[in-house]
Amino acid sequence: MIRGITIILSSIIFLYAGAPLGQTLEEQKFEKDFQSAIRMMESGNNQAAIQLFDQVIQKDPQRREAYYQRAIAKWRIDDEAGAMNDLDRTIELNPDHAEAVWDRANLKTRRKDFEGAIDDYGRYINLIKNTTKSAVLYDAYNKRAAAKLKMGDRQGGIDDYKTSTRLAPNNHAAFYQLGRLEFDRGQYESALHYFDKTLDANKGLTIARFYRGIARYHLEDYLGALQDLKDCENELGSQEEAAIHYYEGMARIKNNYIPDGCENLKKALELGFKDAAAAIDTYCK
Repeated sequence: MIRGITIILSSIIFLYAGAPLGQTLEEQKFEKDFQSAIRMMESGNNQAAIQLFDQVIQKDPQRREAYYQRAIAKWRIDDEAGAMNDLDRTIELNPDHAEAVWDRANLKTRRKDFEGAIDDYGRYINLIKNTTKSAVLYDAYNKRAAAKLKMGDRQGGIDDYKTSTRLAPNNHAAFYQLGRLEFDRGQYESALHYFDKTLDANKGLTIARFYRGIARYHLEDYLGALQDLKDCENELGSQEEAAIHYYEGMARIKNNYIPDGCENLKKALELGFKDAAAAIDTYCK
């Protein structure tokens, strides 16, 4: 998603609302074309806007904002290659154009150029960290963390997620990802900590409650596991639903509620959770 569209579109109208003194009639026409192209984008007519931006750029090849706005219009019609070219040109003309750097980073992520995305997210962070936009820094760290993980840089991803949580203490997305990273390597105590933080920030994030329930099971907090997993029933996909019944069943059996636990295990097996078969053989015969 392109961060700067709304702000840029509204501000451009202000900046160009009226031809500066000393402009020729031809220059005034191209100013009018630029404004018309912006209005076309606002109304969703991106193809026509692109054609007008083409005319503006042909007249003034150094007009960086025309390249940037044309990049947005091209992205909206799924011309990613064209959008990338225009973003490159915008940044070439103005290396400090933060919105263009941000959008290029997101487009590189979309095109699976994670190495390039990491570079651009870092560049964006450096551009805005001491500005009024610094309040959204956490999002850049989140996105760079995800790109680093795609490149196999686990520690780099963790470091960026942790920085993100320091910048935005209610940043549930970063806490959740940290929880998943710890959960996936069997560090259930630290995973539980991050899932607690996630749910403190967003109580409605069911997937975090699901993983917290399983972490609690592995930490032998069977009642806590049951409470979390029960709250997740019928809220997630079929694969998660099978796991819910399996871990509910095992938690009940560990608390000596064997008949109820066996019912859960049978349901888990029906839903395709293969480990339930061995558990049924062990506890339910």
